This record gives sequence, C-alpha cells and structure tokens, in this order.
Amino acid sequence: MKRTTAFLFTVTLSVVLLVSGAFAANIAIIESQSFNANDIMDINWQAVATGMGHNVTIYPQTALDNGSFITPNDMAIISSGVGTMSFQRRQMIIECLYAGKPVYLQCERDMTGSSNIAWEEALFQFGISWSWLGADPGNLVPMYLSGPISNVTYPISNMPMFMDGGYGSAVSGVETTHHYADKEYGWILRPTADHAMMATNTDQEWVRTFADPNLMENYINTLLPQTTADLQVRAWTTGPVTLPNVGGAFVYNAQVHNWGPVAQVFDAWIRVQLPNGNLFGPTQQFTGLTLAPSTSSAVVTLSQSVPGFAPPGIYYMQAVVGSYSWPIKNIDAFAFTKLVISPDDMEPVNTWQAGGMEAFQQTASLNESPSAIPLEYTLSEPYPNPFNPTAQVSVSLPEAAPLAVTVYNMHGQEVARLAEGISSAGTHEFSFDGSELASGVYIVRAVSPGHLNQSRKLVLMK
Repeated sequence: MKRTTAFLFTVTLSVVLLVSGAFAANIAIIESQSFNANDIMDINWQAVATGMGHNVTIYPQTALDNGSFITPNDMAIISSGVGTMSFQRRQMIIECLYAGKPVYLQCERDMTGSSNIAWEEALFQFGISWSWLGADPGNLVPMYLSGPISNVTYPISNMPMFMDGGYGSAVSGVETTHHYADKEYGWILRPTADHAMMATNTDQEWVRTFADPNLMENYINTLLPQTTADLQVRAWTTGPVTLPNVGGAFVYNAQVHNWGPVAQVFDAWIRVQLPNGNLFGPTQQFTGLTLAPSTSSAVVTLSQSVPGFAPPGIYYMQAVVGSYSWPIKNIDAFAFTKLVISPDDMEPVNTWQAGGMEAFQQTASLNESPSAIPLEYTLSEPYPNPFNPTAQVSVSLPEAAPLAVTVYNMHGQEVARLAEGISSAGTHEFSFDGSELASGVYIVRAVSPGHLNQSRKLVLMK
C-alpha cells in the first residue's frame, strides 16, 4: 500500500444542466476507505461522476459478495487497487462484465495484489493470454496516453503524475492506453458480444492525491458507450540495440492492426524520446494511410541513424498512429542505448536519417500494392545523364542493409553524400544536385559492405 499522505480532492461544482435526452447513468462505486482512511478514491470518483450529471451510489466491499451492485447500475468502478478481494469477489467482477456492465478496475504495481489478479483472471476467462512483466517505482513521467481515454472528452496527451506501476502485455483483445518508455501500464479489455469493456491502470495515486478530473471523466465517457480505438501499432527489434558514442544505425520492425469493423484512415509517425525525456522528431511521418477492417499491415522493416552529437544515454523509439500530431490512437516503443565510449577507427554519423517509410506506405494502403523486392544489389544508371543540374540515382537492395551513396570528382574528392546508414529492402531513389559544381565528369559510388561496391559515371553539362 502506498503511504503518500493524501489530501481531500475538492471540486467546485456549478449547476449541471442536462440537455434534453442526455444520458444520466447509474454508476456503482465499490468503496476504498475501509482499507485505508486516506484512500479517498471513491469520493473523488463520486465527485466527478456526480458533476457530470450521473447518479452515483457508493457500495461497501460486501456488495462484491452477492453482486447487488450489478443490476441497478450501468457501470461499476472498483476504486481501490490495494484491497484484498476473495476469489468470489473477483468472480463477481467477471459476472458484471457478462451482464454487459463495463468496469473500471483499479490495479496497482503489486502483481500479486487482488485487483491485479482480478484483471488477469478476467482476461483468462475471456480467452485472452495475459502476462504481468514487472513493476517500476517512482514517478513514471511522462506517462503518454492514447486511445479514447486520452481524447473522448478532453484532449490529454500525458499524465503529470503516475506513482509506481506494474507493466504487462496481452497478445490480442486488449488495447493499451498508458505508455512509459517501452512499457505499458494501462489497458482496455475490448468489449465483445459476450462481455462488456473493462479498463485499468496500475496506479491509484493519480486518483487519490492528484485527482485528475478530466481523465476521470474521459474514463467514464469511454466506458459508458463502450468505445475503443481500433488501431494498434507495434514496433520491435530482434535484440538489444547499443550504439557507440560516434553514433550508428539500426533496423527495426513495425506493424499496424485494425481490430475494428470499418476501414481506418490514419497517420503514422516515428519519434524519439531523448534521455532527458524530451521528444525529438518525427524522424519519419506519413499521412493518409488506409487499413481495411479486421486486418493487419505487413511487417515492415524501418531504419534509423543516430548521430554522434546526440548525448549518451537510454533512448526510446516510439511508433505512433492517429491523426498527426493529435489525437494519438496508439503508441508502442522500444529502448536503445548510446554509449559513452566508441572505437577509435569509426567515422562519426552526422544525421538522424531514417528509411523504410515508403515500404510502410505501400503495405498499409488500400490504394497501392507493395512493390516487388529486388533480387540483386544494384546501382542503376543515373538519369538523365548528361544532366543539368540534377540527376536521379537509384539503388536496389534485396534486404535491409548498410548503404553509403557518395559522389566524387575526378580527383577523388567527395562532393556529395546521398545516403549513409541502414536502408530498408527495396529500390531507393536519391537526387544529386550539381548546381554549385563545375561542368565535368563525376563518379557516384554505392557501397553496401559484403554486397555492393559499384560506381557509375555522371556528366554535368551546364
């Protein structure tokens, strides 16, 4: 149980005018103060729900023994994350969901706590595989929010307080709502014809001591109509990513799922959370993607270079879907580390260059079919050639690989660098601008170690 001294959440309520036909719900709140007098989550929820015009009843814990709270109410809030609940009481939460009544279940960082077990048992009951993965202490901010709880009534992009939290994941059927670094601390069990929606997160301090009324209202407005975000994005690497101090590049995978019954038009972008917590980017962005109902995009390979001037520390690569830059429907992230030391013989990277987004566009769009992956590593003939002042240079890669494309003059001096870092599988087009150069012959060279070392002649005629 958390021991932070609680303060009473006070709300000044103005007169609530319910428009004709507005839905005034009956909301059951299972009390929290019998476990700890400072655990005033129940009256904080009551203040917000009453202020919204709903009818609220606070029930004792014993209501979970017989389910007396289920029939008279439209939804239930289990306000304590630290109370002890017997197997019978945990089963009554499942009965509430079977009855079509959505539930907000407060969990905590203790994965062996009753509320955390209740969440896991409910998911198991509905055929969803769940894993509690660990717990983190401290104020886990910025805690990014996504889905309807971040935008159904009030736009809320992150939480200024999230004290301690357990994190976990499910394979499907669960929408993530709380994202800190590369872990997830809040979720929504998606409703089906068999059961209602259930939402949770693993910190009760945001209700008890911080008492964010806007987020509480968003939860209530999400649960009552049982709305969910249909898009979910995933981003991952095949192993740990560690870069030297001079920088480097890595590849990773991304995929978007549309769990909903209708096609989704959305934006996707990649951003980087820096070691100091600030966001950088987007390093990649695409708008107007379309994904058919109940389908997933192909797994695409993306790449990211990290420059030498970026400070050492732990970074988080975030894949985001929604409407750029708000509202966000879903986020996923993974960590990478930039070291203090580096080998002496490495050339520093000087760009945040990213690649592979064109492949994402092709696989996520209904209006375009994926282009064929090349069978060979090739540097095509530049076009036009002779040129004035720009020429297009095309390089084909059968798989994601390091690629450098450089232009030299006839004295062997580098005059332009068109690409440097990891590039995704596919055909890549680069533009060489010779407007500042003298007429003459130039050499473009494409190098992918172990695969490609090829040169073509360019003639600039002014």
